[in-house]
Amino acid sequence: MSYRPRIKRAIYKLVDPGEIPDGRTAGIRDRPGGHIEWLLDSSQAQEPLRRALTRVTAHCVEHGLWRQRWTDDGRLEEPPEELRMAVLRWETVPPDMLPTGRLVVPIEVDSWCVLAVDERYCSQRLLYDMNDLQLRLAGDGLWVQTWLRPPPASTHTPAPHLSAPPL
Repeated sequence: MSYRPRIKRAIYKLVDPGEIPDGRTAGIRDRPGGHIEWLLDSSQAQEPLRRALTRVTAHCVEHGLWRQRWTDDGRLEEPPEELRMAVLRWETVPPDMLPTGRLVVPIEVDSWCVLAVDERYCSQRLLYDMNDLQLRLAGDGLWVQTWLRPPPASTHTPAPHLSAPPL
């Protein structure tokens, strides 16, 4: 059986301040032909972060580890349902907590994916806006993690916790 990516292209794009609706600093566009653009306000993120995020995200979505469950039908613009089906979020960390040369490292467990992001390249505002967007995407099932079993039936999923390694 041949392998066929479910999404042909997933990229992060730096955009001018104000280009993302509602004054947000993070957004997403569903493009024709299976193309997805994650939008980052260029006043809140830097080019090295954009490249690192594109590399990590492209691998996950192009190989079907995460699947998109909406198109351009307007569901993304609807208010969050707060279903908490999964957790997809960023956490900023000091660079010495990441492997040398990496700005982004995904940490995935059943129904959770936390991206550890180098704090030097991501503003707090971008972190909050991206986490709000991802809460809608994963929490309400518009994106689903497919490499592990389905999320548990519980309606409560505790927030993931990142902590410094013991000394």
